[in-house]
Amino acid sequence: IFFRSFPWYQMPVYLLWMLNKTGGLIFDKEFAPGVPNLSTNTTLKLASIFHAQHAIAQQLSPISGGGGIECIEADQFKLFSYETPTAIKFMLITDGQTSNADGRVDRL
Repeated sequence: IFFRSFPWYQMPVYLLWMLNKTGGLIFDKEFAPGVPNLSTNTTLKLASIFHAQHAIAQQLSPISGGGGIECIEADQFKLFSYETPTAIKFMLITDGQTSNADGRVDRL
């Protein structure tokens, strides 16, 4: 019910993950029916891999203080990422046709 109050709830959201500053998964919620059930181990691995890629992207950014990965777009899905000042990362995985999640993840 908490998530229904956000404007992006009406778009096809598949998953929401929260990662702590060391890359550990602290929250995992599936929203869409039919999303393949991932084992806990697989979910933890994927979260850890994204955390590592995000950290590398921050270091390679040509902009001083670059924010790392903000969006990954594919045909079937889009992954939006927002990092809070306390280094908590929110990852929102949506339908590939979604265009209005940009800038909404930071409202979490």
